[in-house]
Amino acid sequence: MFQISNAFKCVALLVLISLLQACSPPDVFVQEQQFFDEEVKNNPSIDVRYFELQGVKLKYVIAGARNAPAVVYIHGTPGGWDNGARYLMDEKLGARSRVVSLDRPGWGGSQLPDDGVEASFFGQNRLLQPLFEQLDQDNNHHGIILVGHSLGASIAPYIAMQNPELISGLILLAGSLDPELGSPRWYNWAASMGVVSWFLGADMRRANDEIMQLHSQLTDMRNEWSHITMPVTVIQGMRDKLVSPDNANFAEQVLINADLKVIRIVGANHFIPWEQRELVTKEINLMLDKIDK
Repeated sequence: MFQISNAFKCVALLVLISLLQACSPPDVFVQEQQFFDEEVKNNPSIDVRYFELQGVKLKYVIAGARNAPAVVYIHGTPGGWDNGARYLMDEKLGARSRVVSLDRPGWGGSQLPDDGVEASFFGQNRLLQPLFEQLDQDNNHHGIILVGHSLGASIAPYIAMQNPELISGLILLAGSLDPELGSPRWYNWAASMGVVSWFLGADMRRANDEIMQLHSQLTDMRNEWSHITMPVTVIQGMRDKLVSPDNANFAEQVLINADLKVIRIVGANHFIPWEQRELVTKEINLMLDKIDK
């Protein structure tokens, strides 16, 4: 029987620890889990829905006003619709918008047939576009704002590039935008090794599969940024250890035709949706003002 050496087990454990440290801020997530368990789970004010396309069932959760602009939260990796729970439960935001949080293809209730992920932005858009078309029809074309965090903030601009008639604004939180800054790190390469991958849970393997494709996906977008003309707000923590703060500089260089606002937060880390929630909510409301029709 194949035996894994103790030395290699130690290396694999270090890789796992690095990944977990990169993705899990204990205090924040403990608080969010408690909020979810007490305030969100089984709450009758939110509506769990499914959208089926080509044999893939997509899960999304919706709350707030009808016949109003949609604010769609797109989570990072790993993640799920619950990452946007605070925004779903924001009564003031829900009074003027239709708040939506989804499980991206391959996550949560949006499982793919092979139990993997759709690492290409083209594939993510192909599966999500019909949902956005439905939201646009349901709200009588009042507009859709995408609020993306981390990898979700990398995917959201691609969706906007492909669907300028559907998407009215972008709020990008701690997103990798510059392909030169989006290359896999050493622990991503290590985690992609077969034996090391064996030690990781399914969610961490799927997350690593997405990150390994990020550089090539951003490279394919490089010449398309000037086509974005809608309002865009970029919020970046200057102490972010997962996504380089220099991505904010890249946004200023390439979003030359957008109504662009860049907010750099001194001392903030990668977990802006939770630790900077008041600021994010304020910027969502400001963008709702901009797209009000």
